[in-house]
Amino acid sequence: MKFSIIIPAHNEEKVIGKCLKSLKSQKTEDVEIILVNDGSTDRTVKIAKKMRILDKIINFDKGHSAAFARNAGAKIARGEYLIFLDADQIAEKNFIKKIKQFLQNEKVDATDYLVYSYKPKTIFQKAWSAFRKYHPSVGFPHIIKRKVFRELHGFKEKIFYYEDDDLKERFLKACYSFKGPVNAKVYHIEPENWSDFVRQRKWQTKGILSVLKEKRRMVILKYFVPTLLLPLCYFSFLPLLIYFVYFWLRYSIKTKEAVNSFLWVVLDYIGRFISLFYFCKELIV
Repeated sequence: MKFSIIIPAHNEEKVIGKCLKSLKSQKTEDVEIILVNDGSTDRTVKIAKKMRILDKIINFDKGHSAAFARNAGAKIARGEYLIFLDADQIAEKNFIKKIKQFLQNEKVDATDYLVYSYKPKTIFQKAWSAFRKYHPSVGFPHIIKRKVFRELHGFKEKIFYYEDDDLKERFLKACYSFKGPVNAKVYHIEPENWSDFVRQRKWQTKGILSVLKEKRRMVILKYFVPTLLLPLCYFSFLPLLIYFVYFWLRYSIKTKEAVNSFLWVVLDYIGRFISLFYFCKELIV
C-alpha cells in the first residue's frame, strides 16, 4: 500500500459527499481511504457509505478533535505515506497522480499540497479566497511517511487548532527531510456566513488557550496585538490606517484580488476581537 488518505469527520453531511466524489476516480489498488467518524450525529456516515469508496470506517460515539481522529486513522493505516485531508476539502482531478510523481523523484519524509478556496460566493468565502491565494501552503507535512509520523507520536491531542503547527515544529526539530509543496491542489469549502465565521474564531481561541496550557508559549498571544491599535485611535487613526493599507496592498499585490483582499483584512481584524472576547471570557470563567 503506497498511500493512506485519512479524513476526520464530525457532522459533515453537507460536504463529505463532494470530498469523496473528488477521490473516487483517483482510487487505485495502492491507495486506501479511511474515514474517521468522530461522533457525528447527522447523515455523514450514511452518505459516505453510499459513495462505495471507503476501505475503512472508524466510528466514535462522541466527538473529540481533528488531532484525535487523525491519530486514530493513522493507527490502522497501511500506506507508506499518510495523506491528511479534511471532509470539507475537494481534491483536484489528478491529485493522487501528481503526488505519486513528485515522490518518485523526491525521496523525502514529508511534503505538502496546495489549498485554495472552493467556488467562493459570500463575502466571508471571498475573503478566505484571498487568504488562501496568499498562503496556498504553510509548509505543514500534510503528506508524511507513516513511519515518521509514528516516530513523532502523531498529533498532540490536547492541542486544538494549532496541532498542525506543533507537528511541523517537532518534525523540523527532528531534522526529517521536507520538500514542497507538490503542485497538487485541494479546494476548501470555506465558512459561508457570520455564524460560521464566529464559530471558527471561537475554535481558534480554544487553540490559543491549549497552546498556552500545553506548551507555555506566550508568543501565541501576538495574534491579539493588532487589536491594540483600536484604543490608539483616541490619539490618532494613523497607526490603524497604516495597518489596513499595508496588509491590503500586501495581499492585493500577490493575489491580484484587491476587493477580496480588502474583505480579508477587515474581517480578519474583526475576527481578532471576536477571539479576544472569548479568550477573556474563558479566563474569567
